[in-house]
Amino acid sequence: MMYAIDTVVKITNSWNQQPLWHNNRLYWVDRCSKNLFFLDEEQQKISQIKLSKTAVCLTPCQKNSNLFIITLVDGIALFNLENKTIDYLAKPEPFLTQNHFTGSAVDNDNHLWTFSANREPSRSSGYIYKMDASQSMERFRNGSIFGSSSPVISSDNTLYQVSQHDRYIYKTPILNNRLGNREAFCRISKTEGKPHGICLDSHNHLWVCHLGVGLISRFNPEGERVEKIKFNANLITHCAFGGKQLDTLYVTTASQGLTGDTLRRQPMAGCLLKIHFKNIKGVESRVFLPAEM
Repeated sequence: MMYAIDTVVKITNSWNQQPLWHNNRLYWVDRCSKNLFFLDEEQQKISQIKLSKTAVCLTPCQKNSNLFIITLVDGIALFNLENKTIDYLAKPEPFLTQNHFTGSAVDNDNHLWTFSANREPSRSSGYIYKMDASQSMERFRNGSIFGSSSPVISSDNTLYQVSQHDRYIYKTPILNNRLGNREAFCRISKTEGKPHGICLDSHNHLWVCHLGVGLISRFNPEGERVEKIKFNANLITHCAFGGKQLDTLYVTTASQGLTGDTLRRQPMAGCLLKIHFKNIKGVESRVFLPAEM
């Protein structure tokens, strides 16, 4: 099946990541410039602000507000979009300088799960942290996960994680606020790059960005690939559903370090892209509600 892939915006020398659809806006971060971008689809307007910290992703705090949990490379903070303030809630790994945080996800019981990974993808030193509404945190060892990227949690409270070094995607049930037994969901072959950003649609199918080969795959709940989409950009970083009907897949790509002929051969590198579907929809982003708000 053929899909029309539209370019929303191209950003020079960028590493765009982890889009979020919230309050009729799409948000994403360029890791290179530390800029937070947001797209107002109705007005066809893209705005940006410079962040004081290197951000990974945003998580909404309230359904109709400009307050977010922002996952930074060194911790979790409260971010006010209006006055651009970042106030740390937790820095769980002040002495683990080899680690950085890679993403966060909210479960069905209002817990924020956030993840760290070793900066060297072949080493496993990361942890999983669970933050509750009171902002207290619990730590879990994240053994066998190497070079994790953004996590997602399904409607049945199943946690999906990427392990880039061995190219596995794992799933773990969250049972009574604890992590159950992890098992392999699927594996990406060497010829198809490394799994990176992931998202879920309303049928609990998992969408996987293949870093290095310009591909996104869609897997059914049994871990079987049922669809793949090819792009004219090798570095496909993240994807998320958005639009008023949640029927548009937004895809971020990177162009950091690409020059000359390499960049000319990849016209979709360093872009925010979108694909409109007729029969596929995403799910609403979960909101994390801290007790003091």
